[in-house]
Amino acid sequence: QLAYVVLERFSLGADSNNQQQQQQQQPYSNGGTPRGSSSKAALSSNSVAVIAAASVEYASFAPLVVSTLKALSALDHSTFQQQLGRFFPVLTKLMVCDYATADVQRALSELFLARVGPMLPAVHQ
Repeated sequence: QLAYVVLERFSLGADSNNQQQQQQQQPYSNGGTPRGSSSKAALSSNSVAVIAAASVEYASFAPLVVSTLKALSALDHSTFQQQLGRFFPVLTKLMVCDYATADVQRALSELFLARVGPMLPAVHQ
């Protein structure tokens, strides 16, 4: 259960940050500006700050994601087969994460090469 939560949180991170940004900007969506601000620059700099904070969060969260992927890779064959249907959507979301570190991408690639690939039927031409 914990492994799934770790991977899901990391893979959904971009969506959750977009929601957070929208919530922060929502009070001003009626065209008004925050008190003491007269331009869109204030909103823009807040967005950059949120994105920068998210990058730091993902970088610090990445080793846990790598460990989780390695733990999945180390599962015995029958347990891995039983759990793959549950984890597959989250694993595929990790493939397209812009913020995934090289270590996360490498661990994910190793998992697919070592465990998922051999389970696929060979394609004969």
